[in-house]
Amino acid sequence: MSATAAGVWAWVDSFELTPTDSSRKHLERTETPWIASLFYPQAAPHVLPVLTQHLAWAFIVDDQFDDGPVGRDVAQATAAVTELRAQLETTPTRARSRPARALRDIWTRAVARRSRGWIEQFSTSTGEWLDSLRLDAEDRRHDYRPTIAEYRRRRRYGSGMPMFFDLAELSVGVDVDPRLRALPEFSRARLWLAEWIGLHNDIYMARKDLEIDPAHNAVCIVHRTGGLSLEQSLVAVSDMADHCMRRYLECERECRSAFDATAASARDRADAEQCFVSYRQVCRACFDIEGRTQRYRNASDYLAAARHSRDEAPDWTAQRLFGD
Repeated sequence: MSATAAGVWAWVDSFELTPTDSSRKHLERTETPWIASLFYPQAAPHVLPVLTQHLAWAFIVDDQFDDGPVGRDVAQATAAVTELRAQLETTPTRARSRPARALRDIWTRAVARRSRGWIEQFSTSTGEWLDSLRLDAEDRRHDYRPTIAEYRRRRRYGSGMPMFFDLAELSVGVDVDPRLRALPEFSRARLWLAEWIGLHNDIYMARKDLEIDPAHNAVCIVHRTGGLSLEQSLVAVSDMADHCMRRYLECERECRSAFDATAASARDRADAEQCFVSYRQVCRACFDIEGRTQRYRNASDYLAAARHSRDEAPDWTAQRLFGD
């Protein structure tokens, strides 16, 4: 773990992704090396560094949009997402911002020796996550508050979990047969599990988001629109998450029947089954980390210390990483 931690910090510093003491402290409280070890426990030593670096990068970018000025300016958000998306191309445009340069470095190493189908899936998953960040910025600009149904549809992608599921496949060394990956049941399973993780995160971050971004948290939306207390809203969203998990498990079973219908080989079927194991590992890790890392456990306390007023962005976003 110490070698992985040292490596990720050296990488973060090489791209100057935490240029201030407060931004560095915020990443420290996130404990990305430990989270990566829970997300990807079977990752080989030569694969774990890029997985850990990607996790750190994703948290940093997410914070820039969720908590910082770029997520409240549609033009800036669109420019940032466009630049980041361009790094997912075979021949990318030149990366100017630090996060874009870092993403290109991650992308180049992650896709090496992977199938075309996996690369396309990882590109799609990453792009959908980035698009959700831009849509959130548009909501803030126009003071639009999504309904709970609208929000839940977007949360599946806004959680970023589909791209972490893709990397979980990389961590266990499997590459799913394109016929199986294309099954609707396979896609639905991933999305139901991604929504469960997103809603579970909303439960832990509800009190922080009430202060900084109540339009993009399921608990806050239910609290605002449903006439429920905050505690009742937490229970209501927990029930929604339970439904997502039941649907995920149903989709897993449906996938196995669909595998039979495709006459999948034993090897292809075993690879797909291993994917589900790795997805559930990511899910379990999310459950564990949100009660144990400072990022989630003490969010209200450190947020108060990071702002001089309710209208001010937290100090870990004070130096913008985009547009530099």
